[in-house]
Amino acid sequence: MDKELAGQFARTPELAILIGSVVEEAAQAGINAAGLGGPVEIPEGMRAAARQRAMAFEDRGTVRA
Repeated sequence: MDKELAGQFARTPELAILIGSVVEEAAQAGINAAGLGGPVEIPEGMRAAARQRAMAFEDRGTVRA
């Protein structure tokens, strides 16, 4: 990829390629989801429970065996 062109999207050509790959993967996931019936709203109670679990997980920090 041309460095000048890459600079429009990211600091380095490598990072521009990585960003392009992430965008492509996200687009493919959206296409696949549409085939399964599209997006579904998650009820507020389930969203709150997920946030609680995420905060509890973060509070525990790194756990080593």
